[in-house]
Amino acid sequence: MSKLERTRFATPEEIAVRAGEQQAPFLRLPDAAHEFAQRQARLQALAARHPIGEYLLFVAAIARAQQQAIDALPPLDVPEASSLRANIEASGRPLPAVGWPRAPQWRDALRAILTTLVPNLDSAAGESVRRLADQSDAFFEAQADRLLGGITLGLDLGAAPLIGAALQVHWVRLVAGAAACFGSSTFERRAPESLCPCCGTRPTASVVRIGGVEAGYRYLHCALCSTQWHLVRIKCSHCLSTKGIHYEALDRADAARDRSEVVRERAPVTAVRAECCDQCGHYLKILSMEKDPDIDPVADDLATVALDLLLAESGRTSAGVNMMLLYGDPGDG
Repeated sequence: MSKLERTRFATPEEIAVRAGEQQAPFLRLPDAAHEFAQRQARLQALAARHPIGEYLLFVAAIARAQQQAIDALPPLDVPEASSLRANIEASGRPLPAVGWPRAPQWRDALRAILTTLVPNLDSAAGESVRRLADQSDAFFEAQADRLLGGITLGLDLGAAPLIGAALQVHWVRLVAGAAACFGSSTFERRAPESLCPCCGTRPTASVVRIGGVEAGYRYLHCALCSTQWHLVRIKCSHCLSTKGIHYEALDRADAARDRSEVVRERAPVTAVRAECCDQCGHYLKILSMEKDPDIDPVADDLATVALDLLLAESGRTSAGVNMMLLYGDPGDG
């Protein structure tokens, strides 16, 4: 039986901020030119002798197709500033994932991803992708509505990672385009802090960064548009409580069984922990770039799914979402 190591901390991040110390920027906008290529490389590195290595390589192939789609697709038409302001008034977010009509160009990204994937997959997986490519626009839109709305009833779990991949490409391009046209001030800090300030989506995980003024600061990573936004550590990313916060991680015996020596040396198990809240029962993984500067929120979240399973056994619920690994619940709707 796997075990969990628990570490408790008593000092909030704010206490470490000295008077006059330069503050880290609130936002880190996605780097459309490299976002998915870096994810592909990380997934390939993690896949070696990993229990779910084949799936990690499949997601790496998706990431490669995502980057190729970004590089090949024509520029998106950026919404007018008046549209962004109207969205903020209506939903609190300038580019909301829910409640705002999607431009049909996201389906161009989907078809580009599917076209790239087919020749790079084995016959069974390739045939599954071909069948998905034959679906109607109405099917794609209905599935996207469910995926972005967090509705698993009626969601095609086999198609969801590919549809999610296309939506990620679309929103990364939207955010990058809007920031280029109107500046990053378009995406200000807005309540609730638990959701992406750009699109209102939940995070996949959080990252404690290294280097410059960001060193030691925790950023949440959006599951949809890859924006990262600052949230102080030792604060629940779900209910925002600062009480009853503790950290759990897989023990090193689990790491020895589940990871190769090469991966363990490059990515020690303590690089990925779960920040758990006793107030609401939720957790979100927190990744340390100091322990491993190559971490990627999506890739490392997938590679530590064993931690999710153990926390689920203890009754905890993830506050994050990873579009590359979704779970169905017949009771949802």
